[in-house]
Amino acid sequence: MTYSKYTSYEDLANIIRQNIWKIPANTDLIVGCPRSGLICALMISEIINKLVIDLDGFINGQQPWIGGSRTHLAEKELKYKNILVLEDTAFTSNSIIKAKQRILEMPNANELNILNCAIFAEGADAKNKVDIYFIENYNPNC
Repeated sequence: MTYSKYTSYEDLANIIRQNIWKIPANTDLIVGCPRSGLICALMISEIINKLVIDLDGFINGQQPWIGGSRTHLAEKELKYKNILVLEDTAFTSNSIIKAKQRILEMPNANELNILNCAIFAEGADAKNKVDIYFIENYNPNC
């Protein structure tokens, strides 16, 4: 059984658009947690015009995904300080906490400001375990 808090990509996009103001303006890079977090990360990156990368790629020192209109960025060594780690849903928040811990083990971790974000915070403790969440206890069937 697959579990999804939204009923369509359109619903997800609307939720993201309505709550995009919660993302700090100084965000340099969005790191999406596989799998569903990547979908959300890509949507947010398009709206706020920020670069995006998957968690493993970031940890392994790869450059973020750059589209054809940003080829000038591929020639530069890009530096990131303010990192947004994104997951779609936080229940126990274990996956996003583990993702942040993996980033904190990187050699340059002391140079990074890391915020973790979930689109949906589910359960009493979930909203207290992430820095940013968009919706608490969302029920798409209401």
